[in-house]
Amino acid sequence: ISCFAGTGGKFDKKLYRKEADEAFKAGSIFSAADLYLKIWENDSSDKSVLFNLAQSYFLARDYETAATWFKRGYYADSAANTLSLYYAALTTKMQGKYAGAIPMFKQFGKVYKGDDAVKMKKWAKIEIDGCNFAMKEAHPDPSIKFKHLGKEVNSNYADQSPALKDGVLYFSSIHADTVLTMKKDRSDAKKDDVLMKLYTSKVNGEDYTPAEQVKTFSQKGKHISNSAFSEDGIRFL
Repeated sequence: ISCFAGTGGKFDKKLYRKEADEAFKAGSIFSAADLYLKIWENDSSDKSVLFNLAQSYFLARDYETAATWFKRGYYADSAANTLSLYYAALTTKMQGKYAGAIPMFKQFGKVYKGDDAVKMKKWAKIEIDGCNFAMKEAHPDPSIKFKHLGKEVNSNYADQSPALKDGVLYFSSIHADTVLTMKKDRSDAKKDDVLMKLYTSKVNGEDYTPAEQVKTFSQKGKHISNSAFSEDGIRFL
């Protein structure tokens, strides 16, 4: 994209902004970030690009850079960019900097006046609770040991909701050993490939036997997950 025009290659800010906004809406976040950054480098008085610039880095999961730009956006114009403070706190939290995120979440709760203030302040409180929990649990109990269960149980896709009873591990999984894709025109049978199903694996000493699907609970087009036993161990929920 060439957005320089006129004598001496004058910077065409209007064209750059158009290209940046279109790239952002189309999901071309890396291109959008480059374009918004170029606008800021050529006109640092234009504070309107800062939020989308920060959002581009956020969507690219570059949380450290995103946090920097969210903070810059907020301090450049705190009235117009108050929401940037929430995201500055969020991206700081995502880096594991919990103590640094908490004051920003608290400040956001005090100053945010948007139409969705009740909802956003509630989320800020939840995030603060999450930060406090993370700091409290930062040093796990050394008596707790983790062990990877190997390819017999763990798959390349999601595995969740384990329940152990009588030497048998029950869990839900998209247990596939091939690359799965999803298209709108695929049949329901193919769509079932990406649904959670119930599996079991027997404890065999320190190891586990290869996972086997429990087809009794299969329902076409439905996820089967979050398995659990009743307290007396009789009912499977």
